[in-house]
Amino acid sequence: GRWSDQGKTAFEFVQSLPQRFTLVLKAHAFASNASKTTKVEIGSHTYDIQLTAGDSEIRLDVDLQGESADRITFIPPAPIPPHKVDKSNNDQRSIAIGFVSMSIVTP
Repeated sequence: GRWSDQGKTAFEFVQSLPQRFTLVLKAHAFASNASKTTKVEIGSHTYDIQLTAGDSEIRLDVDLQGESADRITFIPPAPIPPHKVDKSNNDQRSIAIGFVSMSIVTP
């Protein structure tokens, strides 16, 4: 997996996303980001999801309504450096989302 770093994390795809799909995300939130709203932007559409401190699976049904999109952007509520949560941790990155896996499922 990977951690988000800073305020936004974008996944860009070589091909346009399907018009209708289910985004299946397995992830967890770091520290105060748990159970708060994370925004997901796909094209001009914005969705709200909530991640927990433990790994959870989110299924998000997406309909681009004729729009073309090749990027999925995650905007967490409050990225925070791990060293501010645990003084023994030297990690200076501002993280919020631990991405475990992501897939796009078409009907």
